[in-house]
Amino acid sequence: MYFSNILVLFTLVSLIPVGYAEEQTGKLHPNNAQDETAPKLQLRPRPRSNSELPPTVWAINVYESGDFCYISQENVSLWRSDASEPLKVTIQQYDTASQSEVMLRWPTNQTMLTWPQKKLPLSENLSYMIQVNDIGRIVNTHRLPSNLATASNTDKAKWMQTQGCTRQADMLTNTTKMGAS
Repeated sequence: MYFSNILVLFTLVSLIPVGYAEEQTGKLHPNNAQDETAPKLQLRPRPRSNSELPPTVWAINVYESGDFCYISQENVSLWRSDASEPLKVTIQQYDTASQSEVMLRWPTNQTMLTWPQKKLPLSENLSYMIQVNDIGRIVNTHRLPSNLATASNTDKAKWMQTQGCTRQADMLTNTTKMGAS
């Protein structure tokens, strides 16, 4: 479990090099040139743009690992931002004895697919490996407690934050704010 947590953490943060051009051209920062022990390459998290947000709170971005909260599996869908070509998507439960696996064909020009609940029902507090063109991402699912089904979006968002579904919680509270204005 420890190794899978590290794997998930690593895949959650996309890193890009800072100072790569300087290293390639030999023009290093003066601090790095004087200190042999100083790292020549620094890494920082890559900022995400709002264009990478799914159109609905209950859509799983198939290009990201992380936590996903849902109310009912009937509302869950898969989402991709670029629908310019067809994809092969494979979904399976992760870290379980179950060998069930679902393979989906995602047509061109279609950004959303419904979760294949008849073939692979969502189970709360389970992880799923979602492979897009053979690149896998781990998604941990969390079902909202039944007492929150009729709660305010703010209360749902608070619970979602505690489960690690930060982006969804932000989307839910921003939807509430936009609806109130």
